[in-house]
Amino acid sequence: MLQKFNFAFIGIIMICHGACKKDETSVRFEVLTINENINIHKTIFLNDSIGFACGGTMHQYGAIFKTKDKGNNWKKVYSSNLWSVFDLHFINDSVGYACGDTLLLLTTKDKGESWQRYWFNQMPFHIVQRTAFKRFYFLNEKEFYITGGQNFDAGIVYKTTNAGNSWKFDIFKNEIKGITYPNADNGFISGYGVIYKSTDAGLTYQLCSIKNDFFTSIHFKDENNGIAVGYNGGIYKSNNAGSSWSIIIKPNKAFEKRIHFNDLQFEDNNRGYAVGTNGLIMFTDDGGDSWKVAKKFCEEQFISITIIKNNEILISSENGKIYKVFF
Repeated sequence: MLQKFNFAFIGIIMICHGACKKDETSVRFEVLTINENINIHKTIFLNDSIGFACGGTMHQYGAIFKTKDKGNNWKKVYSSNLWSVFDLHFINDSVGYACGDTLLLLTTKDKGESWQRYWFNQMPFHIVQRTAFKRFYFLNEKEFYITGGQNFDAGIVYKTTNAGNSWKFDIFKNEIKGITYPNADNGFISGYGVIYKSTDAGLTYQLCSIKNDFFTSIHFKDENNGIAVGYNGGIYKSNNAGSSWSIIIKPNKAFEKRIHFNDLQFEDNNRGYAVGTNGLIMFTDDGGDSWKVAKKFCEEQFISITIIKNNEILISSENGKIYKVFF
C-alpha cells in the first residue's frame, strides 16, 4: 500500500507541476553586462543609447556606470570604497542625482561624466547609524523625496521643494523603502512591517492598518487605489486610500516554497510588474487584481525595475547583469 501511495503522490505532484508550467508566460530577454561583478541596484536610460547603472555592496564599495551605445559598453564614472549606490535619477540630459550609504547624495551637471557629493548644512544625528538613502521619488525637477533606512530600522524620508537647497526629514522606527505620490498632496511610504499615508504633502504621516511583511515597494494610481508587494512574498491591494487592504497573493508560509519581492512598477493603470529573488517575475494586466508568472530564464536576484516602454522593462540584477525583458 505504501508503494502505491508513493506512486500516486508522485503522480499528483507531476500533474500539479505540469499545470503550473502551463500557467507560466514565456518572455524574450537580452542581457547587458557591466563587466564587473557587482550588484546592480538601478538602471536607467535617458534615450535609446545613453544609460546609467549604479550598485555596490553596503559599506564596502559602490559605483556608477555610463553607456553611450545602448548598453554594449560601460564606463565607470564614479566609484567609492566606502559607499554603495542604490538609486539614481536624471531630471534632464545634464542634471542628475544618485544616493546611497550613510546619507550619500551625489549630483552631476555634466551629463553624468563626473559626480560630486552633496553635503548637508547640518548633518542629522541619524548619520551615526550609517542610515542609507535607498530610493528617489520625483514629483518634478525641484520637488522630490528620498527614502531609506538601515538594518530594518532607522527609517527616514527626506523631502526638498527647491532642488536640494533645503530639506525636511522624518524619522521612523522601521526602515522605509517604497514610496508613491499619485498627486502632490496624497502619498504613501512603505517599509519593514509598515505602510504610512500622508494627505498633506509629507508634512505628517499616519500608520495604515496592515503589517506582517516587509513592504519593499508600493504604487498608487490615484489617491484611493494602490498595490504593495512584500519581501515575505505577499501582494496587497487597497481601494479606499489605504484604510484597508486585501491580500491578492498570500505571503510565505512555513514548509512551502518561498518567494521574495524586491520591486514593483506600473507602466499604466493596468499593466504592472513585480520582481524578486531567484529570477522571479510576475505581471498584471488588470491593475493588480490578478497576477501571472513569467517563465524563469535564470536564478539570479532581481533587484529593481525600470519601465522602458509598453511591454518592455529593464531589470537590475546581481553579478553585474541587467536584463532587458520583452513581454
